[in-house]
Amino acid sequence: MIAGQLKTWPGDLDQIQQGSKRAEVRRCDDRNFRVGQVWELVPWDPATAQGLPSLDSVFIRITHIERMAGPLIVAGVGRRVQPAIPLAVLSFELATR
Repeated sequence: MIAGQLKTWPGDLDQIQQGSKRAEVRRCDDRNFRVGQVWELVPWDPATAQGLPSLDSVFIRITHIERMAGPLIVAGVGRRVQPAIPLAVLSFELATR
């Protein structure tokens, strides 16, 4: 069963398919990532903010999750500070549906 879809840049999809990219830092406050889950990585163009139906999706299985010790504080422009963003390093392998 597929846990969900994640938008992924085409260059990252290529690296994942070639096996040179096996981990990624992602926000973990909007998804309930768990070891063993299979996720579909959908090609996404950041310049146009649209999907790329001409490229195939990639399926990954999460093999390890390392939650970062503390939230990341992102300082904005001027005196504005963004809220803390919880991050995790996800290790994964290619998977079939």
